[in-house]
Amino acid sequence: MTDLIPIESARWPSDPQTERALLGACMLDPYALVEVSDQLRHDDLHLSSHREIWKHIQAVSAKGSHPDSAILCGRLMDQDQATRNACGGMEYVQGLPEHTPSSNGWPHYLARVRELATRRRLLMAADHLSSEARTTDDLDKLQADTERMLDAAEVSQTRPMMADEVAAATWTTIEARMAAKEQGQVMGLPTSLPDLDAAIGSSLRPGKLVILAARPAMGKSAMAMQWAMTAADHNHGAAFISLEMPATDLMVRAWASRANVPLPNLEHGNLNASQLERLEDAHRWAHHLPLSVCDDADVSIGGIRAATRRSQKQLQQRGVPLALVVVDYLQLVNLQQGRGQTKADAVGAVSRGLKVMAKELGVCVVCLSQLNRKCEDRTNKRPQ
Repeated sequence: MTDLIPIESARWPSDPQTERALLGACMLDPYALVEVSDQLRHDDLHLSSHREIWKHIQAVSAKGSHPDSAILCGRLMDQDQATRNACGGMEYVQGLPEHTPSSNGWPHYLARVRELATRRRLLMAADHLSSEARTTDDLDKLQADTERMLDAAEVSQTRPMMADEVAAATWTTIEARMAAKEQGQVMGLPTSLPDLDAAIGSSLRPGKLVILAARPAMGKSAMAMQWAMTAADHNHGAAFISLEMPATDLMVRAWASRANVPLPNLEHGNLNASQLERLEDAHRWAHHLPLSVCDDADVSIGGIRAATRRSQKQLQQRGVPLALVVVDYLQLVNLQQGRGQTKADAVGAVSRGLKVMAKELGVCVVCLSQLNRKCEDRTNKRPQ
């Protein structure tokens, strides 16, 4: 699917005067140009003439000169008439600084231009998706396109960090880890297994993708659900996306573990008074946990992202940020294999998508993976 390109029309919100003031401020103030260049996307400008002028401003700046009125107009004089016309004409370009109320107002001009650009992208995306939703037969692709277009509409604040900034942030992290160790705390998310917490340290932290792999029927789902509920019990929002097991089955296992009741007894309703009392305590404990469970059995990587965003919003409404996402399990994700792609390529694409999601949303993603039973035929029984 091609990206949507802004179209000059009264239908889309824009503010040509503010765009004009922003360009003029960049021509007047070198500092403004540096800051705006770091934050302004070429297509944030609505008018094609302003996008063309911005391209020439950037070209002059790239050569080490400041694009004031004289230098910019000198560059345009060396171009053909069609190029000058595309910029609105020499008189228009020359008059940009004169029509700028104040070069110090560039932060306001920039914020206004970016706000309107985001609104245009959202409106165009909504138009496109509305049309596609009525005609497409590939809903998974439409869902993935929706996620991509919404991501593209977001205003990015990402910027490179200088070495001193990275060093300061790293030192702060190390000090926090040392303080946590002195206090006997877990730096990452707790798992309820002290030996495992000690072994993996801060592995369960924002931006990380952790793979939990084992042979079938080894208790992967139960362990991962325990991790999610433990994180939630410590007031860290958690989301469990189960492609294999219904939500009620997951909760039954969690309650059995919490109440120390044999799972077969719980599944068959064979409970004595003491077990029932402990089970009621487990129910009350789980009732208010900041935990979201999705048990859709046919989910693509786009569906996982959508479910994660919904969980994030639900938890934010409770005042708890999302910290942990569990995907159970990798091989059951609906693989969207392209032409010429192998299944291994598609699985790799899912893994990369989960890693990107972890970094973008600032959460830890734990993805379960199924190992085959061939290791049982080996002497040492170890998987390869």
